[in-house]
Parts: sequence; C-alpha cells; structure tokens
Amino acid sequence: MRALVILAAVCFSTSAYAQDAPPKASNKPVVVRPKAVAPSASFYSKGVASLGRGDFDAAIVDLTAAIDNDPADIHAYIKRATAYEKKGDPAAAIADYRMALKVVSVGDGDLRGGIRAAIRKLGGAP
Repeated sequence: MRALVILAAVCFSTSAYAQDAPPKASNKPVVVRPKAVAPSASFYSKGVASLGRGDFDAAIVDLTAAIDNDPADIHAYIKRATAYEKKGDPAAAIADYRMALKVVSVGDGDLRGGIRAAIRKLGGAP
C-alpha cells in the first residue's frame, strides 16, 4: 500500500512534470501547413493516373517508387502488375501478383482469390 501511495505522489506531483510558462503573445501570423503526403502515396497516385491514361511505362516507374517507399503496399504491386499486363509483359505481371500474395494478409481470402485468378489468367501457377 505504501508503494502505491509513493507511486501516486510521484506520478501526480507537479514537480515531476515541469510546466513551461505559456507562450508570450505575438503579432506574427500563425502559419498552418497541410500535412505532408507520404511519398509512397503520391507516387501511387501518379502511377494510377498514368495507368488510367494508358502510359504504362510512367505508371511502372511511379508504382515502383511507391513500392520502394512502402514494400508492404499491396495495392501498388497489384496496379504495377496491371501495368505490366497491359504493356504485354505477363512474366513481370505474374511476379508482381506473386509479391502481392506474399504481402496480403492471410485472412483476406477474397483479395487472395482475385490475385490467384489474375495469375492463372496470365498462364502462371499461383
């Protein structure tokens, strides 16, 4: 019991957590900057836009950058596989779909099934 009282005294003591004086008033304007977008998200967005325009080479470059920044981004693998597939490179598409299978969680059966179907469509074995 005594240890609990001592612990409470230390945790809730104002001397345990130094309080800074409030900031002084200033005539300077407050600048609020938007949160930075994660690099992989911006590369992913650019890649998806390029894919939509039919610029498969640009899509592959941007989606590769997104994967480099976040190797666990399953959607970047799937979109890059789609770009390779539309470009006519089934081997590269299959490789990306297989990477997506490694990244996707085991409990996501629908997504895993869709990826396996895409691999089979391209003539590969999942």
